[in-house]
Amino acid sequence: MKGKWTAAWISAALIASPSPVLAAEYQGQNIDGETFEATAYSYETGGLFDIQVRFKKRRATMYFVNGGRQTIRLNQPVITNPDHIDGWHRGFLTIGGLFSIGVTDNNDNNLQPPRPRPLEGFWRISLKDDPV
Repeated sequence: MKGKWTAAWISAALIASPSPVLAAEYQGQNIDGETFEATAYSYETGGLFDIQVRFKKRRATMYFVNGGRQTIRLNQPVITNPDHIDGWHRGFLTIGGLFSIGVTDNNDNNLQPPRPRPLEGFWRISLKDDPV
């Protein structure tokens, strides 16, 4: 019986412990916290924007020339092609910097089911210079 409880405690500890959050990296180099000149393409609007982008773990914050900013979640924290970095904004709410939950609509008065908008919030970032 004691062995079963030990196994149960170990299993519970492994499930409860947070998984490590990977740093954004390119060619084996950690690029978290670094800022790069880039362009951002909005799949939703078709717009192309000059930006500065800063990476942090699985997130990229885009800083627009008009002073606005947008944080997206990267599809992959390991960047293999600096001209093709995809991520999305719609549908997640960050909690405490480690977790995010799905959000479809924050309008309490909307009684209709949300309409699918497959390209809303999707972005592609292209770095102007090689990050390494």
